Amino acid sequence: MLQAETGELNTTLKTLTEQNQQLVEKVSSTQELLKTAQDELYEQRSVTSDPEKRMEEKESCSSLKETSQQTFKEELQEVLSRVSSLSEERDQLQEALEGMRVEKRQLGEELEDRIRMMSAVQEKLSQQEQWSRHQQERDAELKHEVQHLEEQLQTQTKQQAR
Repeated sequence: MLQAETGELNTTLKTLTEQNQQLVEKVSSTQELLKTAQDELYEQRSVTSDPEKRMEEKESCSSLKETSQQTFKEELQEVLSRVSSLSEERDQLQEALEGMRVEKRQLGEELEDRIRMMSAVQEKLSQQEQWSRHQQERDAELKHEVQHLEEQLQTQTKQQAR
């Protein structure tokens, strides 16, 4: 049971780590797109020499830059939030795992105590069985001796009666 729960916790942690990696990759991809768009706008601006077009391109570039930055900030917030959530979940999983380790150790100690008690009980039982066999042997010897004495008594009584 403990191993199954540990395995399940490790699987959940692995899944969460993979999701975190995917979010980081998504942010990286968005940054690359922003950089590409900025490079294209810069290139277009360099080619155009008309002041009005340049102004429009500048405004367009600025607007695109603001939009991209806002998108980046939102995605970054999402990633940071997810990382924080994953960290909290990891901490909870580690606490649960530590609790299970403590419980496993306690159960192991209880098992060792019970094994020692059973060994002591078995030893005591073995001693009692040995004592009982000894008593039975002694009883048999005494019976035999009493029987022998009775026979001697009968023999003597018969001899005296003659």
